[in-house]
Order: sequence, then structure tokens, then C-alpha cells
Amino acid sequence: MAQGTSKVTEAIIQVSATSEQTSASAEEVSASTEELSAQSEELAATISQMKDLAQALNEAAAGFRLA
Repeated sequence: MAQGTSKVTEAIIQVSATSEQTSASAEEVSASTEELSAQSEELAATISQMKDLAQALNEAAAGFRLA
């Protein structure tokens, strides 16, 4: 009986350790997701700036063509 209890206790400890690892992995995934989201926002802002710059350059080039 004691051996059976020992095996159950060992299994519970293993499940607990696996649960802790899963929780830590989930936290890492969450942090990575937040970082990627921030990088995506920065990229979107950079793309917007590049579009504005391209439009300004096109307008300047059109001005030279007219002159």
C-alpha cells in the first residue's frame, strides 16, 4: 500500500512540475507576443512614414517636371 501511495505521490509531483513548466512556457509566449506586437506597431509607423516620404518625393518630382 505504501508503495502505491509513493507512486501516486511521485506522479503528482511530476504533474505539478510539468504544470509549472507549461505555465512558464505560456508566460514566455505571452512576452514574445507582446514584443512582436510592439515591433509590428513600430513597423507600421515606419511604413507610414515611408509612404509619406514617397508621396512628398513624387510631388517634388512632379514640380520639377512642370518647371
